[in-house]
Amino acid sequence: MTRPDGILDRHCRSLSPDAELDRLAAETRARFGSLVARDINPLAAERDARGTCIPQEVMRAAGALGLLAMAMPEAIGGGDADPVAWGAVLEELGYLSEDSSFTLLVSLRVAVATTILHSGRTDFEERYVRPMMAGDRAGALAYTEDADAFSFKSVAEREGDDFVITGEKFLVTGGATADTFMTYVRDSETDDLLVFLLEREDTGVELRPVEVSGFRSAGLCSLSLDRVKVPASRLLAAEDGLGHAQRFLNARRALLVCGFLGRMRAILEDCAASLHHTVRYGRPLTEFQNVQSTLGRMYINVEASRAFVHHALRQASRGETDPVFDPLTSAAKHFAVEQAIDTVTMALRLLGGRGYLKENSYERSLRDFMGLISGAGAQDLLQIGLGDLVIRKCARGSERVEEI
Repeated sequence: MTRPDGILDRHCRSLSPDAELDRLAAETRARFGSLVARDINPLAAERDARGTCIPQEVMRAAGALGLLAMAMPEAIGGGDADPVAWGAVLEELGYLSEDSSFTLLVSLRVAVATTILHSGRTDFEERYVRPMMAGDRAGALAYTEDADAFSFKSVAEREGDDFVITGEKFLVTGGATADTFMTYVRDSETDDLLVFLLEREDTGVELRPVEVSGFRSAGLCSLSLDRVKVPASRLLAAEDGLGHAQRFLNARRALLVCGFLGRMRAILEDCAASLHHTVRYGRPLTEFQNVQSTLGRMYINVEASRAFVHHALRQASRGETDPVFDPLTSAAKHFAVEQAIDTVTMALRLLGGRGYLKENSYERSLRDFMGLISGAGAQDLLQIGLGDLVIRKCARGSERVEEI
């Protein structure tokens, strides 16, 4: 897709509440723009059509450029970017990249590495975190089953000083190129959730690709565990794995959608440029008020989502986020996802048949955006949690009881 001269993009960024965001966007383009243009965009459509994953070699190249270390502590060689800064980098990557799976994988790999680092174990830091920062290791989250966390069928049984794990995780994002899996299983003795670091080379580990509607180059697969013997030393969380998962997902929500804020901006610009060069009744379509109105609504979607997500990231940077279920972060994720879907849907409606051409990638973006509905907390579950919070803070605190 060919964008216009960038006036709209510059205007969008000029509305940023902090000039630092503009600087970070410029730095991201300078440091990683060539990588995206060379290794991501040219084969984006082909990877989607074939369902092939972004090669790990590309992630190694990203690691060599320092991308995977930007949000890690300076003490271990990272860039020490706080959530606001890291979110700005991801947003600009999403704007540059025609393959949304790239920003999804980058944010996921860094989130897993950060979580392992927070264990405080130096052996984990050396074996997993530092290689992940360099792109030499790739981590994935192995959580999802056809059951809730209280009914997980994946189970760990104690066998001397080791554990034997049996079960299946039917959807693991990035699993096709991962070699380390942050895996949640039920303790057969206590029914508590435990968290292990499993490795691709472990005997009994089997990965199978799965066909999905969106994020086809993100390497989604299933993880089968057939009596995998794991030493107790690879326990990441020896208790309250559910709380561990909640903290991980809660921290992911605002950052998850950052890349898609950038993709929304790109869609808006591409759509406007295409309409401007399409003539009806001797006039460019952009001169018709119904078209202008829809583009205006798309712009509102983009800027409102950015403002909401940036607000949540600033709260996180100040350390004011509830670690288990933060209402602002959850609402920002929910809102941005709904607006992203709405934005690309409006683009398809405006462009008509041209919007369905594979070369324009709008349908691919729609499929990808739909995949966010279940990411880091399903939309409906977030609504329920937020509604319950409102009731506990407001309705239940009232002495007045309404008759029904």
